[in-house]
Amino acid sequence: MDYFDGLNIVMSGNIPHHTGVIVNTPMYYSIQFNYSGSFFLQVGDHKPVYASGAYAFLTYPEEKFSYGTCERNSRRHHAYICTCGERINKLIESGLFICAPDDPLVSVLCADRFLHNIKEMIKLTSKTENNPRAVLLFEELLLEMYENRKRKNRCMSPHTAFLNNLSEEINAHPEKEYDFNCFADLCQITLPHFRRIFREHTGFAPQQFLIKARLRKAAELLSSSAHSVKEAAYLAGWQDEYYFSRLFRKHYQLSPGQYRKESPGTK
Repeated sequence: MDYFDGLNIVMSGNIPHHTGVIVNTPMYYSIQFNYSGSFFLQVGDHKPVYASGAYAFLTYPEEKFSYGTCERNSRRHHAYICTCGERINKLIESGLFICAPDDPLVSVLCADRFLHNIKEMIKLTSKTENNPRAVLLFEELLLEMYENRKRKNRCMSPHTAFLNNLSEEINAHPEKEYDFNCFADLCQITLPHFRRIFREHTGFAPQQFLIKARLRKAAELLSSSAHSVKEAAYLAGWQDEYYFSRLFRKHYQLSPGQYRKESPGTK
């Protein structure tokens, strides 16, 4: 089959407890994905950008990249796919692989699906560098990044800065209480209107976005600390441990206790 020739996946990884900082000028073209945790990114001499939660960015040769955890001893969940081959040139020319050093971060709306696809690519390329289905998944991830970037540009409005700050605050501190009625009043719009523009901006209704952020923080605490399930739930913003456990199992297909046992950092 030669439909997907010209792209080799030469390096990949999924690191649930990534620490430290990476500084290099890459040899390959890659998708880097921060699934959870806070991090910074600096491309060349451009100003560093800081974010928390699910973001992806591209790295490529002839440019210096610095990225990693913001604080000493902090952890984040990071995954990546590195590629090379003549097919990359076509992806760049078509505008699918976007080298944008002044605006490198792309918010990933469907973080679990994005991570799942990277894991699938890692499996598919464990024995060969040029698995056609892995190449298809790589291009699907690029397409998702392109669509999310386009959506962000399309959703520019008088409320964009407010929504950016709010979504970043929720990702960084999901344990807090958020009054979306109050936020709608601050924007001087109705609550239904606020819900609509929030969904357009993030891909989720406000309460859904908050629930996903709380589940991610709970998962991070379970996999990287000695907190009990009850403590992790509380620190992530859940008052009802049983409701939390039910949602966690539905989201991760594992109970909180099972998730902890299967996390490398807690063994």
